[in-house]
Amino acid sequence: MIWVNIAVVLLIAGCVYLSPQLSRPTVPLGVSVPARYAADPVVAIAIRRFHRITGSAGVVLLVAVVAIPNPAVGLAVGTLGMVAAGALALIWCRRSIIMTKRESHWYDDVSVVASASVSPQAHATPRRVWWSIGVALLVQAVAAAVGVARWSQLPQRFPVHFGISGRADSWADKSVMTVFGPLLIGLVVTVVLGVLLVILAKLPPRRYADGDQGGAKQRAESTLRVTTTILSGAVVLVATMFAVVGTTTYLTVPDELRGVVVIAMTVVMLAFAGFAVVRATRLRGEHQVVVTSESSTKSGTSAADSPDDDRVWKGGLVYFNRDDPAVFVPKRVGVGYTVNVGAPAGMALTIALLAFVVLGVVLPLALH
Repeated sequence: MIWVNIAVVLLIAGCVYLSPQLSRPTVPLGVSVPARYAADPVVAIAIRRFHRITGSAGVVLLVAVVAIPNPAVGLAVGTLGMVAAGALALIWCRRSIIMTKRESHWYDDVSVVASASVSPQAHATPRRVWWSIGVALLVQAVAAAVGVARWSQLPQRFPVHFGISGRADSWADKSVMTVFGPLLIGLVVTVVLGVLLVILAKLPPRRYADGDQGGAKQRAESTLRVTTTILSGAVVLVATMFAVVGTTTYLTVPDELRGVVVIAMTVVMLAFAGFAVVRATRLRGEHQVVVTSESSTKSGTSAADSPDDDRVWKGGLVYFNRDDPAVFVPKRVGVGYTVNVGAPAGMALTIALLAFVVLGVVLPLALH
């Protein structure tokens, strides 16, 4: 099943490699630039350098995944290594854009406008949000029902951990926690993602002028719509994967068939990732704005740009702004939203999410 590890690492490497193409054109590698400089040679060179570094890192890490004997260690090295390589490459490559922007005074003669909406605006949560949460809870409820129905037939030594190949490699005495532990974890993940999804769906879209103030509202709404669509699918996908793991265990599925299930889940995950990339790429196309003073005058739109706010974006990745009460803001790198760690609620949420991730790692190890 080494190819499953390869597929996962390849997926992460692809997302990292494509991140500049999935971001707003006016924030290349997380750096604020006026719309007329979005295609500047310095920007293009920096992005090509980022592609070379992350592409090379992806190849090296894929070789490492194949070479490392322990599949679990290989997967950890591949995934964590790719994320680290992407972050370091971003920080390194963006420096040339920042330096040129400062030395050439790109913003000196540029009109800027900040039209971010931070006041609540009442609007209905899209139906797809509630449908996705409902389906996610339903599939987990079905899996739990199968476990309850099969309780008396489950072995006293119950498998609590499976290798990447789908074979059980650890057992524990049968109990509510060992039998339903994966479903409980899945339920917590589903609830957390569901709550975040509902919050995001109700957010007032944050607008960025980006050289075309007239189209800012439409671009903001498109960003929020694509984000909630992808996250809605992710909620159902994650819940289904936990449910499948539980159901195949309760039905004592043979290892060979379990391996087929692992392959099927991997294919579904890759297909969903492809769908997300396509939607994000189309969104980026909508944001591809090149406005001249002549065209903006004819169309009646403003050619004002978004302000240069690099100071509140640490490394282009972390948003820290004490003066902004918003907890969630659109990401600079990639598509979606991130947390404002400068807001008290944002900092609390970040700590809670980190604790949740740690729990997600520690709990399975405790059951192992």
